[in-house]
Amino acid sequence: MNRTTVGRIVLYVLPSSKGAGEIRPAIVVRVWTERSVNLQVFADGDGSAANDGLPATNWITSATLDQAGKMNGTWHWPERS
Repeated sequence: MNRTTVGRIVLYVLPSSKGAGEIRPAIVVRVWTERSVNLQVFADGDGSAANDGLPATNWITSATLDQAGKMNGTWHWPERS
């Protein structure tokens, strides 16, 4: 079972128009609850349309867990291999 703690790597679903729905890695920087966290999201950093011109890292506050990974602007745990 995953435990939401600072420093864990999760996946964030981009909410932006051009990159909406694409997934980027993120690090949990603050835990509000097991389902709500602040994140530093890592974009590809190349300024491509898929990143919607985002900088290399982005601060996201109060992101909510959606383990299905389908809702834009939410985070989820990576699949276990």
